[in-house]
Amino acid sequence: MKKITKGFFEYWLYPEQKKALSTVVMGHLVIENLLVEAIKTQLKVPCEFNPYSLSYPEKVGLCISQRIIPTNKKSAYLKLNTLRNKFSHQLNYELTFDEVFEYAKEMNLAGFCFSDDTIHKNKDSAKEMYDVELTIDEILEHLSIELILFLHDNGVVIPQ
Repeated sequence: MKKITKGFFEYWLYPEQKKALSTVVMGHLVIENLLVEAIKTQLKVPCEFNPYSLSYPEKVGLCISQRIIPTNKKSAYLKLNTLRNKFSHQLNYELTFDEVFEYAKEMNLAGFCFSDDTIHKNKDSAKEMYDVELTIDEILEHLSIELILFLHDNGVVIPQ
């Protein structure tokens, strides 16, 4: 008899132990919906086009082509999708600090400005101060702020 993957039931019994999973998946959902709202601001006439039907990478690509997202920041948005896919397709996937530290470094190089350079410059200090959860929170905040500012500049009111 074959055994089920270790940890299979812990996702239902102990969801609070999977904070990185819920943060990345929920963050991806929020960013994806912000992308759709940004795309909708660029539709000049009512049409049959449904931006929700696009894949996440297609939404990012359309936002790049419409100059909603600067080209140099494309990889930061796509990397979020890669992380989400890892959680979605690998039951016991564990997000490491090395991964989020590299992500923050890449975002900084792409032009995202973190309020504290420690998050992308000093790995040991960043791990101590931010660890995985706070680093991914910062990453998601910066991805969403860019889209929220675009929406605000285009007359879209975002409820608090």
